[in-house]
Amino acid sequence: MAFTQSDYGTIASIFFLGGSLGLALNILVLYNMLKLPNFKCAFGYISLSHSISALGNNMVFAFALAPMTLIDVLLHSSTVGSRAGLLIYMLWQSGMFSHVLMAVNRFVSVYFPRSDHFVMTKRFACIAIGVVWVASAATSLIQLIPGCENFLVLDTFHFTFNNNVCGALLGLYADFMVSITCIVIVVVLDFFTFLKIRKNRVRIDGSEPVVSKENIQFFYQSAVQGLVVFFEIFTYFYVSPNISNIWIRLSLSTCLLMAVNVVDPVIIIYFSDDIQENLKHAISRYEIS
Repeated sequence: MAFTQSDYGTIASIFFLGGSLGLALNILVLYNMLKLPNFKCAFGYISLSHSISALGNNMVFAFALAPMTLIDVLLHSSTVGSRAGLLIYMLWQSGMFSHVLMAVNRFVSVYFPRSDHFVMTKRFACIAIGVVWVASAATSLIQLIPGCENFLVLDTFHFTFNNNVCGALLGLYADFMVSITCIVIVVVLDFFTFLKIRKNRVRIDGSEPVVSKENIQFFYQSAVQGLVVFFEIFTYFYVSPNISNIWIRLSLSTCLLMAVNVVDPVIIIYFSDDIQENLKHAISRYEIS
């Protein structure tokens, strides 16, 4: 069973509406991150990098994949379509690597709070973020080689690589294995960080906890974001290929890849009291005017 021309308008609408919603939410979050002082730290910089990846993903869905699907679906099989696939791949990689950085940051902050200020510094975060984006771009630029492209399969609208050696290397190792490795690292680090936070919640001597409330909120934000990505990876790679209904498969693969980046800014807003306060003030000013 495959999608037909009568389905393309619906798919394009889903891509455009979902991408536009995620774009608006990520712009809102990025604007607040740049203004709020509590995000002017190593974790804040890494979160900023991750949100930029999410925003870029939303832009590709709304302003590249949606128009191509609506205007001429064969564009997905052209050079333009493969370049959109390259961007999706690069933004996914940078987002995954940013997740690992956030997990490492929270682990160090909770287990070694006194060394946090000279280990997980803003300078270290900027260097690490630079490495993340260079590594993501370097892997993605391999797709400029003919036969190494990442593109949407028109029958089911899921991303895939060509069935050749280059496609196998990129799809199996650079995409699948890297994603699995990253999420395993995130889950392990978050698990031990959570255990440490639980242990320090009630201190026997009645003194102030070593880990600040802000650091704990940052951890829970990072952990929930990681859980969402874990769900997306598991569903995308293991569940969706076994679904025969094309609409359900689309929902559990490509649409879920887009939806993760729509949910991500919602998670940040939920765990940031300062962003919530800014939104309340903005809504109050709007109602008064």
